[in-house]
Amino acid sequence: MGGSATPIPAAAFAAALDNLESTATGIAIGVSGGSDSMALLHLFAAWARRRPKVRLVAFTVDHGLRATSAAEAKQVAAWCHALGVDHRILRWRGDKPRTGLQAAARAARYRLLGDACRRFRLGALAVAHNVEDQAETVLLRLGRGSGLDGLSGMAVSRPLDDLGDVQLIRPLLGFSRARITATLRTVGQEWIEDPSNADDRFQRVRVREALRLLAPDDVVPERIAAAARHIASARDALERAASDLIARAGGLGIAGAYAVLDPDVLRQGGGEIGRRALRTLIAAIAGNRVPPDAAALDRVWADLEAGAVPRRTLHGCRLAEWQGRFLICREARNLPAPAPLSPGRHWQAWDGGRVMLRLGAGPAALLAPLGDEGWRQLLAALPGVARHVPRLAALTAPALWQKGRLAAVPWFGFRAPGAGLLRARLSSGG
Repeated sequence: MGGSATPIPAAAFAAALDNLESTATGIAIGVSGGSDSMALLHLFAAWARRRPKVRLVAFTVDHGLRATSAAEAKQVAAWCHALGVDHRILRWRGDKPRTGLQAAARAARYRLLGDACRRFRLGALAVAHNVEDQAETVLLRLGRGSGLDGLSGMAVSRPLDDLGDVQLIRPLLGFSRARITATLRTVGQEWIEDPSNADDRFQRVRVREALRLLAPDDVVPERIAAAARHIASARDALERAASDLIARAGGLGIAGAYAVLDPDVLRQGGGEIGRRALRTLIAAIAGNRVPPDAAALDRVWADLEAGAVPRRTLHGCRLAEWQGRFLICREARNLPAPAPLSPGRHWQAWDGGRVMLRLGAGPAALLAPLGDEGWRQLLAALPGVARHVPRLAALTAPALWQKGRLAAVPWFGFRAPGAGLLRARLSSGG
């Protein structure tokens, strides 16, 4: 397989990055030492030579799962340094789970990589997923009964996590493993074989072997990947229709933390688009990348179709009626715990990065939800706020408290006299 495959030209790789709109001045590369990531490293190193303003840093995660892992990470570091690419080793420390090891390792890997990107101020993380990886992902999701979103496969670009400040990019997603291997052979680069890639205890390995038996060439994986692109196009069209419906129904409130919607307009979207709009809103307001349960969402939609405004909790959100409209806001019990905020500290994230706060000169403060007492104090200072903001949504707002008194509520631009200089960044939501 892939004996006649052609290497990936520098121009084709540059075009893939252009399509990703990768304008970050700092790019991280996840390099395990396997063939895919080593090819990605070489292609990036050549690409960056013509772009001296772009900073590259390669990261290798040592999961500590094999006796040879530390030596392998050092070998990757030597290969990176030979190419003139800065390299760091990240270690997954602590106890490892006995079950679900691959999923836990993946979660740890991306957490470590995300933290490193922020520490080194790198706006993009490149990983080496390819055509076969895409085909395997689609087949795995098909076996789990995934719908349109799952069968769209992996995105070529998406936010790495809920903080949204690092973009995960996949420049090799349109290239086959055979072409990737040919690229390495052209430059005479060795790579490390991970024995877990041949361990049929893992479902992905079994799917990979089934694909190999089904198609001794690249045709079937490429066709599956092409089908995923077509499905993704259909999904994107539905997403645009759902976004338009959300805007017409009322849109998101301050910092994307709640929505007040016209239920009649929502119903006009019909079942598929209406449910998608609800799912998008609930996931965004909950700050949860995982969508809400489909059966529970269907029950909410059934209430709307029956002419009722749903009143329940779902996926960390509270659904209720406010002034004859449909309110979706955070559920108070799922909010972050109160956190101290000292003057002059770095930005303090609230609610997965939806709100970022920094306290300048002034007394220390406690960052905590507004709650009933804060709402009472806020109404005394801003009596008109209740006409424009639902109380249930306001109760979950981040607030600064000093000596038991409400000092500031960034959502509403409120700051009490003597509270000190406060800077806040609010996300746009969605």
